[in-house]
Amino acid sequence: MRPSLPATSLAGALLLCALLVPCALAHSVVSVTRQYASGMVEQYDPPLAGIATNITFVLADVQAGRPLGRLDIVHGRAMHVFIVGSDLATFAHTHPDDYPGGLSASAQGEYTIAHTFAQPGTYLVAIDYTVAGTNVLQSFPLYVLAPPLGDAAPLPPPDDRETREWESDGYDVSLEGPGRIVAGQEAALTYHIEHDGEDVTDLQQLLGSEMHLFVVMENLTSPGHTHAYVPGHGLHLGAMPQRYIGPNIPVRYTFPEAGTYALFGQFQRNGTIVTSRMVLRVEQGRAFPWRAAIAGAAILVALCAAVALVRTGRPRSPPA
Repeated sequence: MRPSLPATSLAGALLLCALLVPCALAHSVVSVTRQYASGMVEQYDPPLAGIATNITFVLADVQAGRPLGRLDIVHGRAMHVFIVGSDLATFAHTHPDDYPGGLSASAQGEYTIAHTFAQPGTYLVAIDYTVAGTNVLQSFPLYVLAPPLGDAAPLPPPDDRETREWESDGYDVSLEGPGRIVAGQEAALTYHIEHDGEDVTDLQQLLGSEMHLFVVMENLTSPGHTHAYVPGHGLHLGAMPQRYIGPNIPVRYTFPEAGTYALFGQFQRNGTIVTSRMVLRVEQGRAFPWRAAIAGAAILVALCAAVALVRTGRPRSPPA
């Protein structure tokens, strides 16, 4: 039996359906949370590799029954969009704010990007936005076909071997942290950045942070987005002073479940954005020893009962 949607989820789905009706020639995917619903609409159904396509995200407030026409500006943008291929190597980080007309229909809850998928295959598209201080991350699966005329190679199988080193264009980036990372426990990680064998000490802020980190499991689920670790700060709603110039950038992240994760860490230097890629294995945490705890509680109750019985059986001393 298929579980029924909660009333708020059903309302969100119906509201989004109404908002998506004008996009008759497009393909759409819907994601609904308790309060916010979003739909992803592609210009072509399905998108073709090598051909630029518009992707519009339609947002709605389920409880208020209206489009989300005003988003908080977080890290310099109203919405952050992440695209990851099933090869766990293809990656893009973009924003509707960066495209002409990308925010022109935001009053109707519509936010648009343009993207060209280089290869056919399966992708994850994730959006990160904030409404009145509440951060929302939603994701959509997307399949891209090869064009009818062309020989575009599909995405290769993922290289999911664990690696904490990345090298490209003279950069040598390493990820330092505990050898054993456990699901559900915050991991303290540090990026160490070198260029041409020398420590990098002139990093620039990238959209209000020294590091943007996107994390996703090998099956393109459990996406997450975080930044350089600043004690006491979560969302960066305003301008933040630069804290790190290199070579080390600390991050904190809690992996929700055991498995293999790809980490895309972005930093900026000399006006150029550099995207590193790491792969980590995350182990299952130890389950709480419920049986031992119950047994211990039962023994404790028995001991308390025995002590109480002994006390009640003692003869009382006569009053003086």
